[in-house]
Amino acid sequence: MTEQKRPILIIKGKRGSKVSTLESAVKPTLKPNNKAFVTPKTDKKQKAEKTPKPPKVKQEPTKPITKEEKAARHAAKLKAAVDILVILFPKVFNLESPKPLKVGIGKGIRKMISEKGLDIPNSQISAGLMAYTQTEAYQKSLVEFGSRFNLDGLVDGEVTDKQRERAKKKLDELQASK
Repeated sequence: MTEQKRPILIIKGKRGSKVSTLESAVKPTLKPNNKAFVTPKTDKKQKAEKTPKPPKVKQEPTKPITKEEKAARHAAKLKAAVDILVILFPKVFNLESPKPLKVGIGKGIRKMISEKGLDIPNSQISAGLMAYTQTEAYQKSLVEFGSRFNLDGLVDGEVTDKQRERAKKKLDELQASK
């Protein structure tokens, strides 16, 4: 069986510039203005030997998400974030009878989580805190209690009159939206 000779790639350059070819070591006499300096054409047999491209897979268009589905997904993420806080810090996070949290408790939560070596993103912690503190039960606790609590469940600060008034206003908004 005879070996087929593969075409040699020759790159033509601008007049006067150096030309880069695969044959430059073998035929140093080729020059850009020489008639022999032509890129060989491939014949049909060589084209047929090329590997065929895989067929394109048609992807079915994704169905758009409805507002209800989007809201349900968001609510599930928030519930998961709150559940993490309830599991990690049961002394202070309680869904049935919440206590007012110390101002700036998020920093303490992040510090405790990093000390424990847990891989919980800050965004999830923030989302959990936001969801927990926006509940009607938490707003009621701000109105009723005078003290705030730290992660150990100990008193650490007071609920100010301004915070109590804001909580009353938020409670009214929550009850009006029902």
